[in-house]
Amino acid sequence: MVMLATAGCEPLDDTDPVEPPTPADPPDPVDPVEPVKNVGPITGITPRTALLGQKLTVMIAIAGDPAGPASDVSFGLGIDVIKAVEVPGGLAVDIIVEADAASGSRDVTVLPDGAAPLSAPKAFTIASAMDVTVAAGKAEQGGLVRIDVATKDGRKLAPATFDLDSLLDAGVPTLFQIARGTFTDTTGNVVMLGDPLAKLGLLSFLGTNDPSDPQSPAFFAADAVTVAARAPVPLASGTPSNVALSAPLQTAFYSIDLAPQASEGLLVDGHAKLPGGSTLTPVVYAYPASGKLDDILDIKEDVVAAPGVEGTQARVAYPVTAATTGFFVVFDKGFVNTATTQLSFEFRSYRATIAAEQAGPHAIGAPQNLGVLPASGDALPGRIVNGSLDTPGEIDAYVLSGFPAGIRDIQVSILSEAEVDVIVDHVPGFDDDPTTFSNVDRGASGTTTNFAVDPNRYIRVGATNGATRKLGKYVLGIRAVN
Repeated sequence: MVMLATAGCEPLDDTDPVEPPTPADPPDPVDPVEPVKNVGPITGITPRTALLGQKLTVMIAIAGDPAGPASDVSFGLGIDVIKAVEVPGGLAVDIIVEADAASGSRDVTVLPDGAAPLSAPKAFTIASAMDVTVAAGKAEQGGLVRIDVATKDGRKLAPATFDLDSLLDAGVPTLFQIARGTFTDTTGNVVMLGDPLAKLGLLSFLGTNDPSDPQSPAFFAADAVTVAARAPVPLASGTPSNVALSAPLQTAFYSIDLAPQASEGLLVDGHAKLPGGSTLTPVVYAYPASGKLDDILDIKEDVVAAPGVEGTQARVAYPVTAATTGFFVVFDKGFVNTATTQLSFEFRSYRATIAAEQAGPHAIGAPQNLGVLPASGDALPGRIVNGSLDTPGEIDAYVLSGFPAGIRDIQVSILSEAEVDVIVDHVPGFDDDPTTFSNVDRGASGTTTNFAVDPNRYIRVGATNGATRKLGKYVLGIRAVN
């Protein structure tokens, strides 16, 4: 046996020595990332009008991040921007309007500091000064007022197209022009109607020769007329109000409270009637609870039937499906107020059951069956349908049955987001002397007259040809009137 000597020997090691790691180079410094600014849009401009030669400060409200102290602002030719100072919520801009600047509306452009440009088209108007005074009537809620205007620098007015607007923000109840009077080159007058909830206090006005032309001459009067409060006369269903509208530009102003029972609706019928000997030609404006023209339900007036002209009554009907308030304003169409312009105004509300529109199509030839329409004296004489026009060209048709022998007419009313024609007939093809009406505003209504003896009544709802609003929800109301 062979023995291996170990004394004085190094231990065996078959691994290479490990080299220490080489230190890594330090990372290059990273430039800081500039945060993306989210500036805009422009949400308001105050004031929105300036006179020729005027120096003033304009506040531009801007949403999002601050525009920055280096922001540039432009109002177009003829308006010198002296400085733009950043303030909370936007910019305060000092401007001078040159005496010979072009009149009319301007785009306002803001170049924020480090963000994309912002623009407010036709948001600022340059105007020459005019005088505005109350000539007749009252500037008040639910009232008529005749306002005289006169230019102060000799610029001519346009009698056929002149329009006078209050300078309140859009959507705020105010006064609005409903008629023009007599004009010369530099003077004229208009009649304005106050919204039921018109904002109280001093009102400024902007007159424009042609509202369709942004460069049309404009005229401005600041704090010219004070709008006063007026309480409407509350009406109860079935109780008429009798009044003589004998004072200049006098109106009748009413309010109604509507509270349907649970799971029911109401059909409202407001009717301006004429006592014997009355010379009134009534016009009825119907408003919802907002009390402003932007939301007006309907306008109706007495029109005598003539060749080519369909007669109408000053009678407004509309459906209601929840508790709410309403307003009516009634006045003489010609503003000829005398002792004989007498009015008897009555509103009635009728209980109605509510039905939903069926899920599938129900056009002409396959109408949705709403069953038997109750008689006018029944406890629930009305029907309400919650429907909608969802596709371009859609036609919704309905049928009601059970009409007894003898002539029986119905009143149909609608509130619609879309611009619609409503056609009512006693035959399914809608081709036998039907009753037709359209919602120029939000609502519309009509009553059939001397319909032939047939067991059914057919109703067609479809978008008006050429309408800009062709789709949307609607509420359709139907009740028998005899």
